[in-house]
Amino acid sequence: MAASKPPEQQNGEVMRWLALLERGLRGDEGAQLREWLKSKTNRAQILEAARLWHGPEIVAVLSGLVPQTELAVRKPEDRRRFNQILGWSALAVIGVVGVGAMTGFIKLPFDQARLRRDAGVYATSIGERREITLADNSVVTLNTGSKMSVDFSTGSREVFLARGEASFQVMPDPSRPFIVRAGMRRFQATGTRFNVRVISPQLTELTVTNGTVKVMDAPPRLPETPAQRRATLLYGETTVQALETAQVEPGFQSVSQIDESEVEARLAWQRGLIIFEDEALQDALTEIDRYTTTQFVLADDKVRQVRIDGSFRTGDVDGLLTSLRDKFRVDWKRDDKGRIVLSSRRAL
Repeated sequence: MAASKPPEQQNGEVMRWLALLERGLRGDEGAQLREWLKSKTNRAQILEAARLWHGPEIVAVLSGLVPQTELAVRKPEDRRRFNQILGWSALAVIGVVGVGAMTGFIKLPFDQARLRRDAGVYATSIGERREITLADNSVVTLNTGSKMSVDFSTGSREVFLARGEASFQVMPDPSRPFIVRAGMRRFQATGTRFNVRVISPQLTELTVTNGTVKVMDAPPRLPETPAQRRATLLYGETTVQALETAQVEPGFQSVSQIDESEVEARLAWQRGLIIFEDEALQDALTEIDRYTTTQFVLADDKVRQVRIDGSFRTGDVDGLLTSLRDKFRVDWKRDDKGRIVLSSRRAL
């Protein structure tokens, strides 16, 4: 029978495996972990440490590697004894890391506990706007009907924008680039401000207001539409500068410059506004639809040709209808389905 290891060494191994799980197992580490988990003592200790020190995703991974009968939480007295042992091991590791940080060899991670609390999924309903401060003090503002998940670790910062639109103000951290996945591409920033809108699963719009954002590489794909063939398309990685916007598709992107007034119009939603400049009513309603559940119907071709401009409050249907009637000679009524039917006013 093999001699048991001292508690300090056992718990040092627990912390090492948790750190490897945190950053993601590589190579043959998965097989090594399974071998290590053949010990019932090791299984009990790493499960307890994961519950105390880490998020549910680490516990979930371990739960799939140990017998279900061992997943029960320990008794209080066992937990106190385990915490004492693990606490001394943690202090020893912190001491080593502290010395390494002072000598420049090891970089201390940011607040791990707060990072785990902030990881998760955030969403907004139709017409809602929400500001979120992430664990690294980066700020994300979600627009209407958006959904975003956050996955931070000590070595990376990743956000997945599943739908909708988000504005990012990223805190600089050269050792941990800030990655946004949206549509079918990835965008990398270090310390900058930018806006990402998922228009469709195939099309994402990136607008940079400060700093730079790299559109990450993707396999090249031939343009399919006449508009794409007319545009100046860029393949591979592309860095988008401040006051530039990019239409990003799976295999290429088109980058163009914009002025500050256009940036203001694109980001007016952050102030609860929609700004139109000589916009066809039909196109304007497509944008307005994002902020309300009210349905609009255009009754005739003439009203489709109406062009509007000005600023409108997001979700303010009554204000919109008043403006259409008073400024653009567009009348309205509700049909039996509750939809708003817009029609051009007849000339007197």
